[in-house]
Amino acid sequence: MRSTRVTWPNSPRRSSRTPLDLPSESRRHLTTLVARRRQVLQMKVRRQNRVHTARQGQRASLEAHLAWPNDHLETLEAQITAQIEANPVYRGQAAFRETVPGVGTVTVHTLIPEGH
Repeated sequence: MRSTRVTWPNSPRRSSRTPLDLPSESRRHLTTLVARRRQVLQMKVRRQNRVHTARQGQRASLEAHLAWPNDHLETLEAQITAQIEANPVYRGQAAFRETVPGVGTVTVHTLIPEGH
């Protein structure tokens, strides 16, 4: 009779990550920038939704607050692009992924730090 070896999902034998696979400093920084971009975009959408539901007296104040997320998103996107362009591996991944129909810059910027 053959014995069956059982391994737990998080056991070292099943883990595909090794210390060499840990994210580099540049990947961590890129991940942070992409996460911050996502947060600012969510903030922008929430503010835009509030403008549409606000009373007339509140709209001017809320619309004034919409400029900051737009400016900050542009800054974050420039930083993300600079990080990708500075790394030859990321640059190659970006160039390859942008050849796929329907995949744009934002999708590429999101996929690269996630390692997909």
